[in-house]
Amino acid sequence: DLTAGFGQDALLLAINGASHVHMVERNPIVGALLQDAMRRLELISLSTSSSLVEEKESECSEINESRRQQQAAILLTKLSLTIGEGKEIMQKQHHQCCDVIYLDPMFPRRQKQAAVKKGMQILHGLLETQSKNSIPEEKEKEERDLLSSALEAAKLRVVVKRPVNAPPIMSTAKPSYTITGSINRWDVYVSN
Repeated sequence: DLTAGFGQDALLLAINGASHVHMVERNPIVGALLQDAMRRLELISLSTSSSLVEEKESECSEINESRRQQQAAILLTKLSLTIGEGKEIMQKQHHQCCDVIYLDPMFPRRQKQAAVKKGMQILHGLLETQSKNSIPEEKEKEERDLLSSALEAAKLRVVVKRPVNAPPIMSTAKPSYTITGSINRWDVYVSN
């Protein structure tokens, strides 16, 4: 996941069967938040339920805590994080590095009046105030360059999350196929 953000998509991928998801986040503030989340996940996996048994007397609570620890330990083996520019990380790979590369760049500004969800408002605020490229043309070029690097590095495919009505990131590289939801779509570029 070259555009990890708060790690929600990476977490969903890891929970739903991916053997490993490497998150890359370029924004140092968002990256620090992700590092903290990984640290907390490690603490959950290492916590002992003996102290919780005193607080929670029911057997059901003890089983739930044990399950929670196991899930945290499994997620720790499936998730990793690098803070840096996705494009640069891809360029350092002199060979194909991953089976699938996932991109979820910030969506273009909405024309609708309805606000985005609170978590995304926070992320937008962080990234827009920290962004080097607030000019839309520069942002679009940056996204095309990232997709181009991802297409070179992926063994099997690149998946790009977009708003359902937005154009593909690159007009020169058409997706192999598209999966469309009610709000989002996923452009899938199959490697040759």
